[in-house]
Amino acid sequence: MSEIFYRQGIPTERCLTVIGFPDGSSIGVRSAPNLIRPAHMFRYLKQRRHAELKASLDYFIERETKNGFWQLPSEETARYAQVLQYLASSYAKMAALLEEEYIFNWLAWDGDNMLASGAILDYGSIRQFAAKHDKYRFKDVDRYSASLSEQRHWARMIVQVFAQAIGFIQSGEKQNLRTFKHAECLKTFNLAFETERNRRMLWRIGFSPEQIDHLMNKARKEINDFDKAISYFEDRKVSKGIEKLPDGFTHNPVFLIRNLLRLLPAYYVAQKIGRADDQSAYMPHDIFCKIMAASYVVKRDLELTPARVSYVQAFQESYLKLIASLGEPFDEVLKSLQERSAIINHRHRLTGDAMVFIIEEVIAMKGKIRIDGLQEALDAFIDSQVLIPGKWQPVLPEQLKPDTLKSRLLNKIQANLEEYKESI
Repeated sequence: MSEIFYRQGIPTERCLTVIGFPDGSSIGVRSAPNLIRPAHMFRYLKQRRHAELKASLDYFIERETKNGFWQLPSEETARYAQVLQYLASSYAKMAALLEEEYIFNWLAWDGDNMLASGAILDYGSIRQFAAKHDKYRFKDVDRYSASLSEQRHWARMIVQVFAQAIGFIQSGEKQNLRTFKHAECLKTFNLAFETERNRRMLWRIGFSPEQIDHLMNKARKEINDFDKAISYFEDRKVSKGIEKLPDGFTHNPVFLIRNLLRLLPAYYVAQKIGRADDQSAYMPHDIFCKIMAASYVVKRDLELTPARVSYVQAFQESYLKLIASLGEPFDEVLKSLQERSAIINHRHRLTGDAMVFIIEEVIAMKGKIRIDGLQEALDAFIDSQVLIPGKWQPVLPEQLKPDTLKSRLLNKIQANLEEYKESI
């Protein structure tokens, strides 16, 4: 999963290699330009060890600058101030990405589950959800994790702790964390989070980077209107209530928004819609809800209340107004969205459950398949999950046909992607 995330531009560690031993145990070797965690520095803050805190933070900063990621002034006060701005922006963008892409990463104020640069670390509890499972909580012995929507709070809290740490370094006095609740870097975090969240939302619709830049500059109202509409459907949960899981619990979403984003532009293309206010070409309310409804929902979950009908209308109107805001030929934009969203929101996008069972299939093949064949199968799988237009390389039918161990593994991978496409 780390390689899939990396190839999609998501800040993350990578798995360099896995060393296996005869007793069945193994060691995974991590790789990243800077493997320092916030927790490596924050422990000295908790212990009020000023010299060690300064040395560890300065070492982290030196690595970031030598790697070419940061450009900092030489004067110490200005240098630390700029570091906080970089950290606030990085953590905000990461939190927004996790929320919009439905990626669960157990964040906490101590910063033990991510890299200090604002990147994903430790895939033991990482999950990619099919939908907005913002009620999911991972259970670790006697405590539960933060939820998907709470990751923003904890990412912001880590930035606040960095502000506390730098305050301690500069003054020699450790102040209460609450002293930094209005720190300038937190304003940077808030702005960067909203900006990145909107950009990710527009990306999921299928807009190109150039179109996203245009909309971010010229269509703020349309973006906000669409955000309200899509959030309504993302937040609907099934009437069944909380469901216990082997590793925690969740409350299943009613709607799989990615299905709608994949299918809606194709519907409009078929309807030959040419303007945003042509309501005769809008998708009917019942069909709109059914095409993105999860297979596990019941009739009650899909009830077309007056409020839901109004949100169906608002979603389509705001969606089409975004397209109109580009000032480009309507039909051409829709065709582009149809092509791009079919990849970005692919029906076989990897979920955490699918990954668990795919790993079991790979382990079961160990000792039976040639190493080269196994690597080729894994490479094909990874390539098929880089869901970026222009980079995506699907597993081709001819790769699944030969009766070889490699093709059998690829078929089992595809079967698991299909079976768990709606899960966490």
